[in-house]
Amino acid sequence: MIPPHRARAHLLDVQASGFLLKTAARKFPNPAPMLRQSLALLLIALLSGGLVACKKEKTQAELQAEKVTAFRERQKKAAARAYQDLVEKYPDSPFAEQARQKVQALGGVPAAAPEKK
Repeated sequence: MIPPHRARAHLLDVQASGFLLKTAARKFPNPAPMLRQSLALLLIALLSGGLVACKKEKTQAELQAEKVTAFRERQKKAAARAYQDLVEKYPDSPFAEQARQKVQALGGVPAAAPEKK
C-alpha cells in the first residue's frame, strides 16, 4: 500500500502531467502520430516511475519490523549456542535432554563465524 504522503505526491505528478499534455496540445494542435505516440509513452514512463519509486521506499514501520526480526534471529542463535554449551558442559545433568530438544527446535547451532585478526 502506498503511504498517504506518497499518494498525494503521485497525484500531483498526475496533475502536472495532465497540465503538460494540455499545454503541448495547445502549442501543437495537430502533432504527427509518431510524436503523439512518443509523448504518450513518455507520460506513461513518468507516471509508472513515480509508482515504482513509491514502492521502493520503506516506511518507518517496515524498517522497525526488519530490526525486530533481525534481533529475534540473533536471539535464537544465541539461545541455541547457550543450550549447546549446557549440553557440552553438563551432558549428564537432568537439563541436558531438554537443552538438546531446544537446540533442535531452534534449528541447530549456527556455524561459528571466523575470528577476525
